[in-house]
Amino acid sequence: MNNPTPSQPGSPPPVHGDVSTRPVAAPAPVVYRYTQKFRQEWQHGAPTATWGTRLVALLVDFLVIGLPFNLLYNFIFGFLPEELPPIGRNLLFWLVFGLVTSLCAYRFGASPGKKLMNLVVVRQSHTRLSFLQLFLRGTLVGYSLVSLYVVVNFLMLSGLNFLHGFNLLYLPGPILALGGLPLFLGKPRPPLHDRLFKTKVVIADMQKYQAN
Repeated sequence: MNNPTPSQPGSPPPVHGDVSTRPVAAPAPVVYRYTQKFRQEWQHGAPTATWGTRLVALLVDFLVIGLPFNLLYNFIFGFLPEELPPIGRNLLFWLVFGLVTSLCAYRFGASPGKKLMNLVVVRQSHTRLSFLQLFLRGTLVGYSLVSLYVVVNFLMLSGLNFLHGFNLLYLPGPILALGGLPLFLGKPRPPLHDRLFKTKVVIADMQKYQAN
């Protein structure tokens, strides 16, 4: 009986039998971590934005849109004999805010602030909104926050007599703005304007979300 020849140190072990009939291990499957994770989170509705990221995105939108608006407004009406009343200026800003945010969301997927914070507005079924829905939603958000500022500022200056000479057009604004309080109470819940339009703000890109 022939004894097998011992292998030299560092050499591969001897192979016995027909190599062609030996089972070959299948290659490891390719794991698409981003795609699979994104779809899994998306199907379960997990990538809902928190109140902190939404608040920062909103402030960025107001800065990006509000500063150029004020500069352009002052430049244009500097050549006119009469300036618009405060309600006219605010009404114009509401429309501009809604128009700019809706155009950016419709063309690029999100407003400047939401793009920066990796957020996007979608329906409850995770489908895109129409341009009209984006415009109405953006205008309502601009109206509610500007009206809240006007009411608080007027109340601080006038005290209990704030209704004297106060434009009642601003009054529903604080109610709509305070409808965002559910975002700050425990588990984030849809604010009032999301309930009206049946929308929600979610994470746009799970790869960027995981990297952070």
